[in-house]
Amino acid sequence: MPTASQYYPFLCSCSWFRQLDAEIQRALLGAAELRDYARHERVLRSGEACDGLSVIVEGSVRVTQKVNGKDALLGIFAAPFWMGDIAIIDGDGWQHDVFADQPLRLLHVPMADIKALLARRPDFYRHLGLLISAKLRLAIQALHDTSVEPISA
Repeated sequence: MPTASQYYPFLCSCSWFRQLDAEIQRALLGAAELRDYARHERVLRSGEACDGLSVIVEGSVRVTQKVNGKDALLGIFAAPFWMGDIAIIDGDGWQHDVFADQPLRLLHVPMADIKALLARRPDFYRHLGLLISAKLRLAIQALHDTSVEPISA
């Protein structure tokens, strides 16, 4: 059975994790638990409370949102994709439904461990902010890439 620590080299391929100092890396990895999901299994439900920070280490997820009563696909995300960062900061629940797009393995750090880390290392808030800002930049780029109407002066 794999352990969370076996994914350390993989996590270091992620620029966000790699730039964390060794103490924060050890804290996250030491608290992480493995979670496995079958294809199409629900991983997160919109409106539920955030229970921690997760990263995809194997597989991918399908992120959906209800629009006019139907599921709209917002994106498919593969390893290493982090989830829970926004909810940790704002305290709100999950915004979207997330399903395993294929067999999926997450490393999950429970909320209690995240809160303990933030109490010991308030600078971790900045690291979460950097993770969120990287996602925002990607979202803005995606909007830019899909725009079809030029803005006229």
